[in-house]
Amino acid sequence: MTFLLDWVKQIFVICIFTGILLHLVPGEKYQMYIRFVCNVILTLVCIGPVINILTGEDVAINYMQKFSGYIEQEARKNAMNMDFSEKNSDINNMYEKAVIEYIESRVLDKGLVPQNTEVVIDWDEASEGYGTLQKITLDVADKNGLARDGRKYAEIKSELAQYYGINESNVNIYGG
Repeated sequence: MTFLLDWVKQIFVICIFTGILLHLVPGEKYQMYIRFVCNVILTLVCIGPVINILTGEDVAINYMQKFSGYIEQEARKNAMNMDFSEKNSDINNMYEKAVIEYIESRVLDKGLVPQNTEVVIDWDEASEGYGTLQKITLDVADKNGLARDGRKYAEIKSELAQYYGINESNVNIYGG
């Protein structure tokens, strides 16, 4: 009788565990996998007594322990991904600042003073160009005044386009 009661308790605990796990997972994409794994575990527990009689060992519990370890590992991965996505915007901002600082240092090396620097970076994680610089817009002034020097602008434009692997038409330089 206790064997039957323990068996029913296992089934009940797995059903509760599955429900809790499905509520904790952030996305329907992962819920499908969790349902599958939990249903496999539930099936093994349900047919466990038959397997135990045929083989003489507790196969269902061994499989259940392996699958529950897998589920815990996936839950940890999801938690890490959520934390990473929040940190990702900080990393993106730091990268953007570093790019702007580099561009402004190159402009200063050419004898111009950067007034305003804007960059467009592809932050779409699904795209092939993720993290690449797409466009540069510079507002500069000459150190000696506001005279526009087209040769310097063309030189900077070419250098930056080549360095970042973008088309020169995506590097815009405006002078006072």
